[in-house]
Amino acid sequence: MLKHSPPFPLIVDYVNDSRGLSAEDKEGIRFALQRRDRVRRICLLGLRGSVALMNKEFPMLEYLFLWYCLVDLGNWQRPLDSLPQTFKAPNLRHLVLSPTTFPKVLPLLSATVCLVTLSLGIDGYFHPNDLLERLAHLPQLEMLRIAFLSPVPNHGAQERLLYTLSITEVTIPNLRWFWFKGTSAYLEALLPGMNAPLIDNLQITFFDQINHPVPNLLQYLRIAENLTFGRARFLFYDRAVSVTIYPRDEERKYTFYIEARGGRLDQQLFFVAQLFNSLSPAFSSVEVLTIDYKKHTLSSEASRSQWRKLLKSFHNVETLRVHSGLVGDISRSLQLEEEPPLELLPKLKELECPVTSDAGGALNAFINAREVAGRPVRLVQAAAPDRPSASTVMSPSRAS
Repeated sequence: MLKHSPPFPLIVDYVNDSRGLSAEDKEGIRFALQRRDRVRRICLLGLRGSVALMNKEFPMLEYLFLWYCLVDLGNWQRPLDSLPQTFKAPNLRHLVLSPTTFPKVLPLLSATVCLVTLSLGIDGYFHPNDLLERLAHLPQLEMLRIAFLSPVPNHGAQERLLYTLSITEVTIPNLRWFWFKGTSAYLEALLPGMNAPLIDNLQITFFDQINHPVPNLLQYLRIAENLTFGRARFLFYDRAVSVTIYPRDEERKYTFYIEARGGRLDQQLFFVAQLFNSLSPAFSSVEVLTIDYKKHTLSSEASRSQWRKLLKSFHNVETLRVHSGLVGDISRSLQLEEEPPLELLPKLKELECPVTSDAGGALNAFINAREVAGRPVRLVQAAAPDRPSASTVMSPSRAS
């Protein structure tokens, strides 16, 4: 059909599924890629061999998506990690490539100045300056995703490397969306070099961060002045803890997401309590706080003091929603200590949670103390769901 069609722009879009490709499909891909001056979009997922045809200039190509495309090596295959050196796409605007190494993708980035979207799944680490220096030459970039495919083998050695070399500072004037997956040490080295005045969405996933020092992100959040926060949701579960922050008037679109993998409930709580204690000034506008829970296979009782530390980070919260699996721990953390009754959640107006037998007394004591202090709190009896009832946000790391 292509042989007899008018010279319209071509879109090559194939996903290799369990059925495999027919001979007609393979011939169609080959025929389209040979019409380089007509190809506007290429999307190949898990295919073999076709990328070898991309060995010249594609003058009209605007969108390139290559995800775990395979290269035949005799009796076995490996994922593609680079394009042919002779490949060029001067008008490329959207690039999604995984896996790759930064040295192998650098020639393509150096020859492209029109990128709006850059998403790289990186095999192996490189110094942040290498990325920053390249970003300085992408003034139209709006979306940036850097996802390392594995943790650093030697965490200590990598930290020493990052902190002993000076970081280049660059401005990315149009960047709106930044997604990072890797280690906190790398991110802490990278962020000081990024000035992104328009950013309004930040997503972070850390490898096995629970057992490492809490990262310092406050400086970056202050730089990103367009990030607005109205609602926060914490989710504790088997493999990780995640925090999703939404603008006040948005139901689904979130502006900040962070996930740290590993650890038991007490370790996860310690991590987020320390992190948000340091970030408290940035989240002073949060008015609705939801704490959700998925049943752990490796659970342990969380510290009352850590729950209090976490709750104190959100001192302007007016509504607190607690999942049934955590209502006992949190209700005990609400019990008065030596501090005044308004020291914890001073602006709270509504507490929504199931009232369990072991939590009723602590909740009543809290409600009564707030009544006496002249800041009454309305207790909303919520059903005890089998799973979190709040809107669930898929982790970027699992969506990819």
